[in-house]
Amino acid sequence: MTELCSRKECTGCGACANICSHSCISMETDSEGFSYPVVDERKCVDCNLCRSTCPVLNKPSVRDRIFPEAYAALYRNKTVLKNSASGGMFRAFAEHWTGSIYGAFMNKDFTVCIKKADCKEDLKAMQGSKYVWSAMNDIYKQIKEELENGHQVLFFGLPCQTAAVRKYIKKDYTNLVCIDIVCHGAPSPELFKDYVAGIETRYGRIKSISFTDKTYKWVPIIEKYTKIITDRTEILRDYTEDPYMSMFIHGWSYRNSCYHCKFADAYRVGDITLGDFFGLGIRDKYTGNTDDGISQVIVNTQKGRDFFESLTNITAERRELKECLRGNRNLWKSSEETSVRSQLYKDYVEYGFQYIELKYYARFKKGLSTRIKYILRKRFPKLVAYLMLKKYEIDGSNERIEEIIKDMEQSLKKDY
Repeated sequence: MTELCSRKECTGCGACANICSHSCISMETDSEGFSYPVVDERKCVDCNLCRSTCPVLNKPSVRDRIFPEAYAALYRNKTVLKNSASGGMFRAFAEHWTGSIYGAFMNKDFTVCIKKADCKEDLKAMQGSKYVWSAMNDIYKQIKEELENGHQVLFFGLPCQTAAVRKYIKKDYTNLVCIDIVCHGAPSPELFKDYVAGIETRYGRIKSISFTDKTYKWVPIIEKYTKIITDRTEILRDYTEDPYMSMFIHGWSYRNSCYHCKFADAYRVGDITLGDFFGLGIRDKYTGNTDDGISQVIVNTQKGRDFFESLTNITAERRELKECLRGNRNLWKSSEETSVRSQLYKDYVEYGFQYIELKYYARFKKGLSTRIKYILRKRFPKLVAYLMLKKYEIDGSNERIEEIIKDMEQSLKKDY
């Protein structure tokens, strides 16, 4: 039997299950709530299709690379901007596109999957960060069929999902543009489901949930406010006041592969990379207004450049790539696995969400350092952002970033 990638590195993308012509691979959920491929050895004929399609074992090559061009950008539609995670660039890209659009969609049962937008309301639902692992299901076949029929396809996904799409379709279609989202890590869907159940038990049926609410102005450290509207009340709290987001921000709840990510790499798998612009203007002057949010856009290929330059109704300012790499280290390295992660999931599997909420979150929330940091973040956000960037300098990040940039420059010279 062909051996798939290790569980430690498997992203759960499901490309192997989708490519298998003998239907001998199924995606099954483990005790933590994450999906992994399971092979029926009785059906397997060792054709090796699954292994050759796995993006972890075979990172896809991306054609027509250029030296990454970085921008601080926002969509000038104020209504869209208010309801977006940062600068509204997802909608700017999507509304300018004339073909099919695929992205992360939260269903009515609060599960998240990658799907095709069927209407403008779907685009609204795709806005904003979901902060939970999303299933790809069988969209690979749908995307490939559209591409082969000459349809234009715009794909938004996490880097691992973008890589999986590229590996599955095999060919670099001119009618496909991929936009990968900067990712810290993806928590378990089961963990999220239990968090939602706890909210509904206490506050009533949830009507909507957003992890990137902009009731308060956007600041350089990018505060993450959770807004939940139920049939009985409205809840608004920052990550120190929300157990699920607290676990997320501290890196306690990600899938195992997120700590060993093959795609947290300056050589991005998307034609364009999209994320929050952490620390904008802290070290390098920025004169624009960031109160309503601003996106970090990195153009990686000529195809991406052509599409980005065709956009209308956006404001964009060219920035240094190193400013992006300094402020968002997941552009070039995985999130670090904490000592808490393993035990937290053991406790979750054995005792449930309410137990880990009390054991990990409640204790963290009451800590003196948490309260001090909370006050500093609210009163002196620019100072806190500056100190965070300074901390990255001390740990050697700046030296590593200079090495990355030099390597990319030399690599591109060889290609030409």
